[in-house]
Amino acid sequence: MPELNQVEVIKWELDKLEQLRAYKEHWLNEKQVRINELMTPEILEQIKDIEAEYDITDLDRSISSQESIVKDYVLLYGETVKGNKLSAIYVKGGYTANIDKLLGMSVALPQVMTCLSTKKPYVTIKSSNVVSIEVKND
Repeated sequence: MPELNQVEVIKWELDKLEQLRAYKEHWLNEKQVRINELMTPEILEQIKDIEAEYDITDLDRSISSQESIVKDYVLLYGETVKGNKLSAIYVKGGYTANIDKLLGMSVALPQVMTCLSTKKPYVTIKSSNVVSIEVKND
């Protein structure tokens, strides 16, 4: 079996994350369908049982963990990676400054650069299939 390169590994991890998110959405939709079928005053107590049956706490933990894995890989790779349905957007770190300090110091001290602090790079994950919906109020 050929060795996977870094981009292929990240794409695979992104696909895994997308599958977890899709599974969560499907799971929540199934739950709502079942709840809607039972919506009578006599059966409201059963809704609590369904809520417990469709608890997504573990799924949310899995999604969060998978997001962390993808973000860590992309931070190491240092570039944006597009998967089949999700993209991990790499955002470079940079510098930020306290403007008030810079203005105050710039008159008296030429060492203004000491007011700069480094911003760390980070990763955001977005859907590759962005759909734009326009709503008009007539």
